[in-house]
Amino acid sequence: DFNRCIQLDPEYPSGYFNRGNIYLDREEYEEAIRDYTQGLEISPYNSPFLYNRAVAQWKRKEYEAALEDLNRALEIDPYKAQASLLRGQVHEQLQMWNEAIQDYQQASSIKPNAAEAHFRLGILLSRAGQHKNAREELTRCIRIDPKFEKVWFNRGVVNAILGNLEEAMNDYDEEIRLQPNYAQTWYSRGNLRRKIRDFDGALEDFSQAIELRPEFPEALSNRADINKILGKVTEAIRDYKKALSIAPPNWAYREKVEATVQRLQRQ
Repeated sequence: DFNRCIQLDPEYPSGYFNRGNIYLDREEYEEAIRDYTQGLEISPYNSPFLYNRAVAQWKRKEYEAALEDLNRALEIDPYKAQASLLRGQVHEQLQMWNEAIQDYQQASSIKPNAAEAHFRLGILLSRAGQHKNAREELTRCIRIDPKFEKVWFNRGVVNAILGNLEEAMNDYDEEIRLQPNYAQTWYSRGNLRRKIRDFDGALEDFSQAIELRPEFPEALSNRADINKILGKVTEAIRDYKKALSIAPPNWAYREKVEATVQRLQRQ
């Protein structure tokens, strides 16, 4: 009973730490933060206290406060991979992309088998246009944990960008095998099949994406494109109109799709 422990010795920091951990597990973040703060008043250079308080702050979306605690925790213990990994996520939320990349590089250097660090680093490198380096990091993640969520999909996207179409197809196939209910993979494989002129396969993939996520205007519009190529004008118009009806007003493809519908209706 940590309440009793704290009553007996209010200057014993472990009592606050352990009770804070219970609150953290219960998702009672405000109470957890209060206990970690009390413990830090007794033991101000305690890295685990700082890290766990940062976790609670992260959960409460208090990113600036979490960043401050993580900076202090890493000054005390610079080889704590978990702290570098979490700080990278905080930096992402604050749109500090270069800092996030550095954090994930540090975490993967400290703990080379940290699959999540390689995954997150790969995603950010891809966004930065460093696709070859991104592919290397995602491949490292796969070697460590072949079932890591969405890693095959993301490597497929990178391979497609790099022009490695066969490898991209294999990546999408594996992601679908592992997570068949993720609509985005079906959509991306449909785009790849369209690129290699496998229109029947693309049609099947777009249809599956729409079945999984009915409010998916891009998949509807792309399926309409395929139906138009295959001469199925009625089906194409229906999909275009559905896409227009569910897409936001500022949808990037709205003008193009509206013009296509008008042209098909005039035929």
